[in-house]
Amino acid sequence: MWSVSGSSGEEDEALQPAYSSQGSVIVHNIAKDLRTVLQLPTDDLPFKSFHIPSRVVTSPLHFLYLTAYFRSSIPSLALHNRTFFIHRTFLSHPIPPPLQSALSTCALSTLHSPSTFSILASHLRTLIASSYTTFYSPTAILHSVQALIIFQTIRLLSSDHQHIFDAETDFLRLNKWTITLQTAYFSLPSPSTSYAEWILKESSRRTILTSVLLRSLYCTTKDGYTELVPLLGSLPVSLNGGLWEMDGEEGEWEPSWGEELGTYWEYVVRWSKGVVGGEGREKDDFERVLLCLEEDGRVGDAGSELLRSVRSGGFC
Repeated sequence: MWSVSGSSGEEDEALQPAYSSQGSVIVHNIAKDLRTVLQLPTDDLPFKSFHIPSRVVTSPLHFLYLTAYFRSSIPSLALHNRTFFIHRTFLSHPIPPPLQSALSTCALSTLHSPSTFSILASHLRTLIASSYTTFYSPTAILHSVQALIIFQTIRLLSSDHQHIFDAETDFLRLNKWTITLQTAYFSLPSPSTSYAEWILKESSRRTILTSVLLRSLYCTTKDGYTELVPLLGSLPVSLNGGLWEMDGEEGEWEPSWGEELGTYWEYVVRWSKGVVGGEGREKDDFERVLLCLEEDGRVGDAGSELLRSVRSGGFC
């Protein structure tokens, strides 16, 4: 789905995965501001046989697909309390303050209110100020990152250059908060002992990937290419995403249900071979984003291009 652009030898060397003595893989992005450590056997990872380019040019189909999905997430959140990386249980009473701010801003944006960006700026100041006292809790960190992603999306997809510039300056904050969320994620118990614990972990995984995906999309808009594909390809994805829509009851939870993980790359490869878990069920919004599927689950033009790319040995 992405075609390869030229890159220097130094960049290639900097972005090669580094294997630890424990069999984990550490992947650095080009800015060296986010690190992913996956506790997975290295024999199960694609890096030994697959070269991930350090700089790739997003195809028009993929760019338009992702842009449309991020854009539609704003009215979806405002009108239906639903978006692809925030679980419905976090959007029911009582709604956490960061997500209340995100919801109200989405409503203003959907109504094209002239107050949208002034209210957004006020909410963002409050969010930043509260982070100094709330970032001791993984749940509070998660909700703050989710709200910031929403604010970034609204500003990046506006037609006002000042709003876009403001969003660009806040990517450093989003990166730092995403790293903080990642650190909190690795401190969560494993395996999950309840559905609520799994939702917190899965929400963190989806939010981290969405944060990087949004930054990658912006890099493509600004520079015509992205250098985040090695990072995206290495991020953990649940291979049993059907649990996301489950009506979880504490007494029904089995710890083994939600611990089947792989990298984003592995998820796409397994899907292309028809071996992703939960075959026959409808893919949720987040899975459709990962696989570039249409709203009804069909493999449209963007999904077909992803399949061709994977089958020819490339990624995205």
